[in-house]
Amino acid sequence: MNTWLGIDIGSSSTKAVLIDQERTIIESSYIRSKDIDSSIKDVLKNVNVNKYQIMGVGITGSGREYTKQLISADLVKTEIIAHAVGTLQIVPSVKTIIDIGCEDCKVILLEIGRAHV
Repeated sequence: MNTWLGIDIGSSSTKAVLIDQERTIIESSYIRSKDIDSSIKDVLKNVNVNKYQIMGVGITGSGREYTKQLISADLVKTEIIAHAVGTLQIVPSVKTIIDIGCEDCKVILLEIGRAHV
């Protein structure tokens, strides 16, 4: 089965999701972040990546640049872009996204599918 892997590595938690071509969640994992290497290892152990054909890997979060190098990710985006694109897929009429994270808080205003921070 062809799948795509998304990883969000933040200061307090690391999340991973494996989706199929219909964007159905196949597996997911949420762990408390430690150091980046351990967090990625643990989250990938919980999402059985060896069981599937992974066609692409996307990374977001505060640890995204290092993680891209660590696992040779195909795509790196800020969480602002990830929030906007993901939310618009589910709720196309959304106008405001509020992200309350450990390192910072953001209000993202969407206008005709474009993010304004």
